[in-house]
Amino acid sequence: MYFDFTTVAFDQLLSNAAKSRYMFGGQTKVPLTLFARSGGGTGHAAQHSSAFYSILAHIPVKSCYPN
Repeated sequence: MYFDFTTVAFDQLLSNAAKSRYMFGGQTKVPLTLFARSGGGTGHAAQHSSAFYSILAHIPVKSCYPN
């Protein structure tokens, strides 16, 4: 999946997944791994070249960006 399409899923990721632990009284954990390609220079046209690093930088999550 390309990172461009995660913006469509952000409502579920940020609103529901982030609050699930609190909605269940802390009795459950919701580990989530999002793997997506992003950035230009890969030859995949404009629909697959967006980079939304700044969005994830302002959300309290653990992020890993390989070089």
